[in-house]
Amino acid sequence: DLHSFPTRRSSDLEPGSGGTKQVGSYFTQWSIYGRNYHVKNIDQSGAAARLTFINYAFGNVYDDGRCNIITRAETGNGDGGDAYADYQKSYDAASSVDGVGDVWDQPLKGNFNQLKKLKARHPQIKLFISLGGWTWSKNFSRFSTTAAARQTLVSSCIDVYLKGNLPVGDGAGGVGAAAGVFDGIDIDWEYPGGGGQPYNTVSPADKQNFTLLLAEFRRQLNVLTSQTGRQSGSRSEERRVGKECRS
Repeated sequence: DLHSFPTRRSSDLEPGSGGTKQVGSYFTQWSIYGRNYHVKNIDQSGAAARLTFINYAFGNVYDDGRCNIITRAETGNGDGGDAYADYQKSYDAASSVDGVGDVWDQPLKGNFNQLKKLKARHPQIKLFISLGGWTWSKNFSRFSTTAAARQTLVSSCIDVYLKGNLPVGDGAGGVGAAAGVFDGIDIDWEYPGGGGQPYNTVSPADKQNFTLLLAEFRRQLNVLTSQTGRQSGSRSEERRVGKECRS
């Protein structure tokens, strides 16, 4: 379902926003199941017209230090994923944002395609993939300790979510399948220095390494912008403080 952020103060506005307020929410991957809350509900409720950004929750960084999208039930070790909800589930016309149903062989379906359609209807909305969260922050500490690990982590997340190169499965995915869906990446590390799940990796150097990780996101996002001409942002929500690192 949709979890709202408070409206940001003028000092917190995005560069280039022209002084307008920024209002955002999380849309959770799993809301389409028990709560039966879909992207179309954001549009029909009127919420979409008031939003300027949505964080899609969540993406995972796995034990190989890379972003990926898989379908696997949680084992209690932060190793799950739901590619089906993300981009493989088919929507019929009645449940689709624009009233057009999915066809069997299209490479992008699920929440990603519905969010792409929502952005087309409400072009003021920017969409961020939120990495981590309470369940999937296990590997941030471990893979932010060296420059090489940070480079690999960031490159993999950009490849999957911004370049849109999705693993092929259940008739969906492929090179560039999700290109243009996400406008940036939200880092929801819960939490640097500890206090999260007992299985999370933790280091006394987390504060410094978190800063270096964000710098690496910024560096690679700048390279991507120079290549594509399309600005991409990163956001940090460590301890929900909302420290910003955006283009």
